[in-house]
Amino acid sequence: ASSGANLYILDANSYSYRRTLNSVNTGSLDTVHDSTRKVNALVSSHGYVWVSQDKRPPVVQMWEAGTREAKTPVDIETYVVKQLASCDPILKRHRKQALRVTALHIASSYLWVGTTAGVILSIELNNGKPNYGPNQKPVIQTLDHGHAGPVRFIASTEVSERRGSIDQ
Repeated sequence: ASSGANLYILDANSYSYRRTLNSVNTGSLDTVHDSTRKVNALVSSHGYVWVSQDKRPPVVQMWEAGTREAKTPVDIETYVVKQLASCDPILKRHRKQALRVTALHIASSYLWVGTTAGVILSIELNNGKPNYGPNQKPVIQTLDHGHAGPVRFIASTEVSERRGSIDQ
């Protein structure tokens, strides 16, 4: 659970409070310690919690739930700027200055990240941790399809094949 910049660790069996972590004072985020920062999205998978905040820089911070340690944050700005390369220069500059992470979702071994620029990214995961490519950076892809406004939420559904579907 979260409120403001705090993450609350709760016992899933007894629903009791265990500990509070401050997501701003991690020492690993490249930010000024700003008490007005707030957690705006959070997801978990395989004992890891992914957190984004409402202010710059546009990063997704991974926490290891067992040790309660913040791991290296994933900066998404360069991927979003590459995706916006074909935009009007004024629009691109505005979207870059206002860039924030607005939505997080985990499905099918991917962390999906929505942004204020309308760009959606996927970070490949292996047991909740990012997969690293040959350049020792997380494997991140941007979707070719986006829209003009910010991504408010990301959802997924499981679709099972039906017999007699109209697509057959």
